[in-house]
Amino acid sequence: MKTKPLFALLGAALTTSSLHGADASIEERLRKLETQVDDLRRENSALKQQLGWDGKSGLPLVKPNGKENKLKLGGYLQGQGEFGSAPDSRYSGINDRFLLRRARVNIAGSFAEKFDFRAEVDIGNNAISATPSANWKPVATDVFMNWSRFDFANVKFGQFKTPFGYSQLLSDTKTPFIERFLANDRMTDSRQIGVAVWGDVVPGLLNYNFGVFNGGSVNTGANDNDNFMYAGRVSGTPFTGTLLGQESALLVGVNALRDHGVGASKTAFGFTGNSFSGKRYGVGADIQLTLGRVELSGEYLFNHFTPDDAVPFAKVDARGFQVSGGYYLVAKKLVTRIRYDSFDPNSDLPGNSTDTWTVGLTYFIKGDDLRLDLNYVLGNAAGQPDDKGRLIGRAQLVF
Repeated sequence: MKTKPLFALLGAALTTSSLHGADASIEERLRKLETQVDDLRRENSALKQQLGWDGKSGLPLVKPNGKENKLKLGGYLQGQGEFGSAPDSRYSGINDRFLLRRARVNIAGSFAEKFDFRAEVDIGNNAISATPSANWKPVATDVFMNWSRFDFANVKFGQFKTPFGYSQLLSDTKTPFIERFLANDRMTDSRQIGVAVWGDVVPGLLNYNFGVFNGGSVNTGANDNDNFMYAGRVSGTPFTGTLLGQESALLVGVNALRDHGVGASKTAFGFTGNSFSGKRYGVGADIQLTLGRVELSGEYLFNHFTPDDAVPFAKVDARGFQVSGGYYLVAKKLVTRIRYDSFDPNSDLPGNSTDTWTVGLTYFIKGDDLRLDLNYVLGNAAGQPDDKGRLIGRAQLVF
């Protein structure tokens, strides 16, 4: 009889403890839910800021018309100011000025079937010369489709950069100096319409790029004759690791081109009538070394022209090179660079070469996406007074 009250007390204690445990469990769950709700509110607020949405007006929605599994909209702006004289022939007749050097918008996407594409248009000046796009008209830059089923053999078709010349293949947003060196602009072929096969022979170590192009000029679907231009490049990274106690990498590349056709705007090489008709081949080599905060680079280009009419020369050999170095004063933020380059449009003629020094400073606010550049270019151009200088500043924004 005395045991019943004892059992009753134990039962009551267990029931009370169970209720307290349940209450504690519910309180813990509520606290977790409140934390999750607060996290969602913060994420929602951050997304509104990224989208620029005030939460009141309707949110515009853009959908791809095709069946892409990825679609990206981007571009970049390069605002520029220039002051001084003409250090080389590209600046002849140009006054002090402000310009939108490049203003590009692009759309890129990919499909599950291993196809990707890119379409880009430039509405800026898109050139150095005195009257680039005088009445600003949109021009196409990269417009191509690419099949990437195999890493060792991508197939690209459309308009894109020809694989000849390391400097010209660098993205316009990643060039170490504001403008590429003179020989690059005179001796490479920029963008052409054609087809290319490219890929990694040994991933991270050796790659190649070979293309067949019309050989005419950018933004034209015409070929000047039934011959094509062939261009190819092989590059690799023979060394990465530690050198002299610094993280280092060595990159090397060689490239070549061959064409038989008509080329306009060839007065730099001395051809009569600002045009060339005949055979042309070119070769080039380059090397880049990074050693901790130090950057070193060199590139050599050679073009050989054989005019069909042998007028005014039976052949023309043109050469050009650049050597440059840089040092990061503040890692990943502030770098100073210096470059020497030379261009000889006809090695058989004396006194027609152009030699140029460029000193630069680059401040990376947010990497290449937001950067400021300041260059001073001092040149001795053929047929012009020596030591002509030009100060160039640029602000770049990638979006």
